[in-house]
Amino acid sequence: MRYLITGAAGFIGAHLSRQISASGHEVVGIDSLSNYYSRELKALRINEFLSPFNIENFEINITDLTQLERIFNNFMPETVVHLGAQAGVRLPLNESNIYMDSNITGFNNVLLCSMKFGVHKLLYASSSSVYGNNSNIPYVEHENKLQPTSIYGATKLVNEIMAKALLGKSKLKLRGMRFFTVYGSFGRPDMSYFRLLNSALNGSVFNLFGDGSIERDFTYIDDVVKGVVALIDQLDHESEGISDIVNLGGGKPSSMLELINIIEKITGNRINVQIKPSSELDVKSTCANFNLLEKLTNPNMILLRNFE
Repeated sequence: MRYLITGAAGFIGAHLSRQISASGHEVVGIDSLSNYYSRELKALRINEFLSPFNIENFEINITDLTQLERIFNNFMPETVVHLGAQAGVRLPLNESNIYMDSNITGFNNVLLCSMKFGVHKLLYASSSSVYGNNSNIPYVEHENKLQPTSIYGATKLVNEIMAKALLGKSKLKLRGMRFFTVYGSFGRPDMSYFRLLNSALNGSVFNLFGDGSIERDFTYIDDVVKGVVALIDQLDHESEGISDIVNLGGGKPSSMLELINIIEKITGNRINVQIKPSSELDVKSTCANFNLLEKLTNPNMILLRNFE
């Protein structure tokens, strides 16, 4: 089967591309290699995860519909996994156009190309950020009190709405995946566990926003990849024109204080924590109900491990 993966040089994208290619499928990647964080890290992922499997990555921006159509037309993918996006919640308000361009215009382009060029299945990255602070815990996919606290979360919720609105009478099968704080090797350096490790090992100050009670449902990268692969395969059994949403999280959140204690114990070093005012962009807690994931896939195959 031919797979097109956007964000292929990203954290989840690189791990997923390697797994799918190792399973005998043909994979092509797209990644703009933006400078949101180190391009060197993305190049390292390409060398470690893509190049050994002869996975070609096209350095284009998904907002460029002409280039995107050219790749779709040349490769004619059967399955698309759309992971490319502007990540993170802390870009300043005057840079919100970056979220809009990548996460909304880019998503729209990928969706239109998938319908135009006869893609069978399109799975796309959503986020636990769509739930906000008003949703019931643990979060369930049919929650109707979605109120994101960040522009990033809002754009991901827009993606879910767009998916159903634009699908129309298309035969395309659509599935959104709400990822819950994925962690692991080659992860994003802006995430808390990497910054805490850096502080513990190098003595730099770690800025803690709030009192440390904020909780995140940390979910291990290998488990996320297994879950995505299982959801891709299961989609074969669904009817044409489906558009659904599935949580990918372990349902056992850890607080920032717990995370600090774990990393101090592992490294044997104290972390120089500097308390900062809490941010209105941060939700208080994320916690996934993964019953739907288990129902759709083989629960014995996917063991969702948390940060512990």
